[in-house]
Amino acid sequence: MITMLQTHEKLHEKYIDSKYIFNKKLSFIFIQFFLLSIIVIPHFIYVTLQLSSFAPGIVIVLSSCILFLLILFHRYGVHYPKTYLNGVLILVFYLLFQSAQSFFLYGISKAFFSFLIILFYAFSLHYLRAILAEASVKSLTQHLRITCCFLVILGLMELCFGFRGLNYSFLDKPVFPFREHSHYALFLGPLVLALGVVSNFFLRLTLSSCLLGFALTFPNLTMLAFFVISIILFFLDSVKKILVFAFILTILLFSFLNFTHFDLYSNFYYFTSRLSLDADSTNLTTLVFLQGISDIKRYLLTTNFWGSGFQTMGVLGPSEISDKIFFLANTHLNLKDGGFLAAKIISELGITGLSLVFYYTSFIVIYFFKYLKTSIQKEKMFFSYLVGFSVEMFLRGYGYFSPSFFLALVMWFSLTFYRSHKITYCYLLIQLDAGKLDRSLEEIKPENSALIPLFKKLS
Repeated sequence: MITMLQTHEKLHEKYIDSKYIFNKKLSFIFIQFFLLSIIVIPHFIYVTLQLSSFAPGIVIVLSSCILFLLILFHRYGVHYPKTYLNGVLILVFYLLFQSAQSFFLYGISKAFFSFLIILFYAFSLHYLRAILAEASVKSLTQHLRITCCFLVILGLMELCFGFRGLNYSFLDKPVFPFREHSHYALFLGPLVLALGVVSNFFLRLTLSSCLLGFALTFPNLTMLAFFVISIILFFLDSVKKILVFAFILTILLFSFLNFTHFDLYSNFYYFTSRLSLDADSTNLTTLVFLQGISDIKRYLLTTNFWGSGFQTMGVLGPSEISDKIFFLANTHLNLKDGGFLAAKIISELGITGLSLVFYYTSFIVIYFFKYLKTSIQKEKMFFSYLVGFSVEMFLRGYGYFSPSFFLALVMWFSLTFYRSHKITYCYLLIQLDAGKLDRSLEEIKPENSALIPLFKKLS
């Protein structure tokens, strides 16, 4: 079976080289443009215009992507599979119902504007997933290296110089173009994980060391969480690798502490104060997290597990923990986004949101070891990004329209799209070996008809 899958991946590389669906050079430019623009534009606009949401920046990026997609696919027209359209229609009617509920019960019209952005998501996701799923592993690895290198340079520039122009001068912990360290970590972490699982030991060591270095020097708990996940993903398959990694990391860590005169005590207190999940704590990060957990229970019970409605979090007013946060910070924090994504989804969508979060968690847990052991590199990349997204889902998130959330959707759909096409490839390979190719080609669905010339040539 492993040999068959490896053969499939080699065949898939030939399949890409045959210029299936789109031009390779344009595709490479588009993917890199998409990754860099979704890093810079939403966060830069969010800070400089002092907005309360990343939605305007996301709309600008997606509008640009849609124009680019029309160029890539102009020869093939706009085609959406029936199953995809059915799913979008179900989502549209559900969100329209939720938006109407929010308006009539609470007078909140925000949900209708958010609904329009969801349509931008739906229009672009189908073709984005096709481009990523059909790009070669070599190409995707290059994209991830360029993007991670760009992000690491931004982090190093913040540590060495610190950009404080425009509205960034009013922020405590920005990393240009990000508003704060956690936003930077939520973007860097999953991309590092996706790159690391298809890299050699040295690059894995370098990537993990970068995460740990940023986690300690900023300092930042979210970045530390990604470091822990990187150890599990990169080195769990070999005790020897873990020991070598621990030895090298210890040397690097002591060298770092020696040359930088690192304040170990204050940074140790920073992490321990955030790991103590006590309602009597005075740490704002801990209280915001506990506020999210409290709101899940409060919103479910108050609305009989129906949820308050799409984009209505905050309508039930502050909780006791929220009042304590207000007392300490003189303002309410994360009252409308829950502090982490799961809190917002469950509080607003009720049992539906609970089911979505349960499905995501089950998928990660059930397929964790399967995907890490697979010989298909692309599946490892997509799945590892989704594992990294669990930090935003359960630890530190900032709403539906965060750039990293949209990228997680792209990775999810790319993974499912790739797997469905992989079945076709493997099936035809088996038939080719069995000498039954001609009959098998007649059974190919219309959307996979581009495979026919390639397999006839191979036969």
